[in-house]
Amino acid sequence: MALGVIQLPMSKQNGPPKQKVTTTPPTIKPIELPTYKLGDRLPSGGIVFHVDASGQHGLVAQPKDETKKANWREAQRLASAHGQSWPIWDELRLLYAQRNVVGGFADDYYWSSTESVSRYAWSQNFNYGAQSFSSKNSMLPVRSVLAF
Repeated sequence: MALGVIQLPMSKQNGPPKQKVTTTPPTIKPIELPTYKLGDRLPSGGIVFHVDASGQHGLVAQPKDETKKANWREAQRLASAHGQSWPIWDELRLLYAQRNVVGGFADDYYWSSTESVSRYAWSQNFNYGAQSFSSKNSMLPVRSVLAF
């Protein structure tokens, strides 16, 4: 045995004795999600027209119509071509209620994606607020929306 070297007993089963290591776990900082309010613009350009109590989830509308007017099937194609959706009848009602926040609406009926029967779909009048159903061949404006 050399001077200054201490040999520790080894066990055939356990190997050399293990040192006890204590560590402090890292502090995990929660991710802070952005919050929004009515009228805010998302990075996509959409304008918030509905938001839940947390401010982290809601609906945005594009700042302008997809096209001046289109039939129901064309309206569906136009909205999906931009990775957006078009509103169901209830979302369209919410959008009408906040029409002054979003702006740019015609005094006309707007398409919803909700069918009423095979040849008709629900629409929302942005002049006086009535919801009705229109023939899918009618030429109406459409405004894309997106949930966040």
